[in-house]
Amino acid sequence: MAVQRKVAITALYMIFFIDLISLVIVIIILGPLMLQQDSPLALPGFSTQQRLVLAGAMYAAYPATQLLSNPILGGLSDWFGERRILLYSTFGSGLSLILSAIAVSIGSISLFFISRLFAGLTSGNITVTQSGVASLTTYKVRGRHMAIFATLRGLGWVLGPLFVIFLSDKQMVGLFDLSTPFWVLAALFFIAFVLVFASVEDTHTQPLEGKRHSHIRHAVAQLVGVFHLPSVVTPFLVGSFNRAGWTFWVLFLSPYLVAEFNLDQHHVSEVYLYSSIWYLASGLFCQGWLYRKVHTNLLLVIFLFVQAVAIGALVPFSNPAILWWVIPIVAASQTIVMTGFFMLYSGLAGPKNQGLIFGAWNASLAASGASVPIIEGWVAGYWLKTPFIIASVILFGTALYFLIWYICHHKGFLEARQKE
Repeated sequence: MAVQRKVAITALYMIFFIDLISLVIVIIILGPLMLQQDSPLALPGFSTQQRLVLAGAMYAAYPATQLLSNPILGGLSDWFGERRILLYSTFGSGLSLILSAIAVSIGSISLFFISRLFAGLTSGNITVTQSGVASLTTYKVRGRHMAIFATLRGLGWVLGPLFVIFLSDKQMVGLFDLSTPFWVLAALFFIAFVLVFASVEDTHTQPLEGKRHSHIRHAVAQLVGVFHLPSVVTPFLVGSFNRAGWTFWVLFLSPYLVAEFNLDQHHVSEVYLYSSIWYLASGLFCQGWLYRKVHTNLLLVIFLFVQAVAIGALVPFSNPAILWWVIPIVAASQTIVMTGFFMLYSGLAGPKNQGLIFGAWNASLAASGASVPIIEGWVAGYWLKTPFIIASVILFGTALYFLIWYICHHKGFLEARQKE
């Protein structure tokens, strides 16, 4: 039984990791696929503006359907058990990657779009794997096992670019092309499917009657319910809009590199790898030293402004060398900001509202992922750097809003202390 439990936990980690790498690969590879003239999905006669709009639609397809499917899959996992939903989502994710690989191989942009929609519909992996590990571990070791997800997330952003660099290099293996990363990830998903089928057991199920829409309503209630926590409202809004600004940056970087500097998938992957290394290193720095020495709110005030200025610095310059200075600042700032918001939410919401605040946070992330790519694909057609301007304006506005809240909050805290 102990061996089976270890295999089950390993399979859950594996699914989480593969799912994240597949997401990173799509973020990186969509720019070259949609904008390079010699791409398998090249659209003869389409202007750069039209290609950017299509790239935005491709990026948005996954989170849009994910936004609809995740609450439903979460509810079904309670009714029918996590194992069945995990098998469905793992098999579906593998199948969606096969469809993506076939689409790239035959040059079908419509099939690639369908594959992204289908990937979102079967994207319950991340939620179910985390709840599955929690169910399979005791309270004493649960914290350590859950922390592994954060490590895997950082490693996924590092290994994702490496997958693209090596698995799409024809000079390394003649059969490799832009479809190869999708084929390899699909094979890994089906291996994980077999491991789940052999080792994971359901922990609990609930009757279906009377609960068909409860989880959909619950997802909406989480997003709305956070506004009934006065102490959390401003930090939550700042964090959500900050994430929207960051989404403008991280999703548009690949199309920008291709359209502005004509980089191929290998060079685009190297840029994302460079960013991911800084992201991972600054995360370790945050956990190991920074937030133990400096107050959370003060760090948020500083690095919200730093992030806005760094992205805005790209606008007046056309030399690609500026990226090597901007990327580390943006990546490190985002790590510091997100770590700070998680700490702030956890402290302000109280122990009874942790699920509410982080459920609302996940809902806001999905909403940003579904809406931002459509906007940036449209506005970039008028001027390529417009998404960076929007990102910088959003980040600067949220930084200013948080600064005002911080001053008022800090003042109120000092006055309360003086009355005591």
